[in-house]
Amino acid sequence: MSPKKDYSNEQELEKAIFHKNKRQAHAFLSEILHGDQMALPGFDKLNLKETENARRAKSVIQQTTKQLGVPLSVFRSAFGRHPDLFDLVDALISNDPLVALENLSPIPFQPIRIAKALRFDSPEEAWKKTGGGNWLVQPKWDGWYCQIHISEEKVKLYQRGGTEIKFAPFIAREALTIFSKSKIILECEIVPFDSTGTVAPRSKLRDSNYRIHGFVFDLLYQNGDWTRIAYKERRQKLMELLRIETKYIHLIDQEEVHTPEDFIKFFKDWNDKKGLEGMIAKRPDSTYVADGKNSNFLKIKVKDNLDAVVMGLADNPRSYLLGILDDEVTQFTPFAWITIPKGQRDILEDIVDNYRVEDLPPIEAGGKTTSARTRPELVVEVEGDKRYTNDQYPCGKKQTGKGWSLFEARLVQIRDDKNGEDATTVEDFLSLPKMAGY
Repeated sequence: MSPKKDYSNEQELEKAIFHKNKRQAHAFLSEILHGDQMALPGFDKLNLKETENARRAKSVIQQTTKQLGVPLSVFRSAFGRHPDLFDLVDALISNDPLVALENLSPIPFQPIRIAKALRFDSPEEAWKKTGGGNWLVQPKWDGWYCQIHISEEKVKLYQRGGTEIKFAPFIAREALTIFSKSKIILECEIVPFDSTGTVAPRSKLRDSNYRIHGFVFDLLYQNGDWTRIAYKERRQKLMELLRIETKYIHLIDQEEVHTPEDFIKFFKDWNDKKGLEGMIAKRPDSTYVADGKNSNFLKIKVKDNLDAVVMGLADNPRSYLLGILDDEVTQFTPFAWITIPKGQRDILEDIVDNYRVEDLPPIEAGGKTTSARTRPELVVEVEGDKRYTNDQYPCGKKQTGKGWSLFEARLVQIRDDKNGEDATTVEDFLSLPKMAGY
């Protein structure tokens, strides 16, 4: 029988914040982050790796924020710009937590939590549901998300979740050449091309026979915080910074649209082009909502699968329990099992052992029980035929009063460019109008 988890450190952290005891708060936060085998070795508070421990700590701090009367939207925005839990605790302990949180700004080499787009499966639906109006639209490359950080003649590239990218040295070197005089944080999509200049599958990103190009699409920091500056001004600054001719780094194409006809036209043009998978739309006056989303930032794709985490596995037959993120409590909730069909190679079997943990109790969901648990960091893309109600799963019960699952869930690919915090949320799952293949 698995030992019962001790949550006394979480309770003591909450008390320390309420009593404005910085020394004790830091001590208990450190205990939570390092306290068991699930904490990754080499933990660095300035490059926070989202382990289960970090989620536990974030969940406590988030709930304490709420009890202090500070709006959760303020906390989430601060965490998105500046995801250092120690600094967030210090802000809550200060004399004016609201102002302290709002004053937290990005820092180079501390990855910003990326903004999340509202998702639509057609431009017509997106235009209608957001009220039309003025949009700045861009093609959506089917590549690999990348954050470029430069400061003091050093450059680092980060993928989703803050893991450093090592397979794009040409991008890193050219970025340092262009922006060496600045402290800067950029967002871009990196895409592989073959020797003829043709877009290659994203699986070729680590193949030395292909050249990687970066398409810059946003500016988050340039000698100061740009996340709270209107997007049209961020775009104008990017045009100034990238006005010189470059070999591997390019400013992404953009068009301004005011009519539904143009909105639909650009989507269709880009959706049909190799290497692209739809369209991104942003309001000209919108700010960057780190680790959050609103109706000013849209992603339009014809097919939109789910990103889920593997929470555990069962044998006979071997199958994997999948979960998605309940954003209200920063925890994962089971919603489906997947089994690899006979005759197909089980690509999860080769990697899942790296995520096993021994001290967690089994999970009962969907009429089955896990025989082994895994750290919820292995992200897989899945598709299915439809959502349906199934009270054997806890997913969605808080939101709708009944459980939800995914009918005929199927593995599409492993998303090793993502971690658990990038998983589809329960809110998004419940609001998706249809699944790919339905």
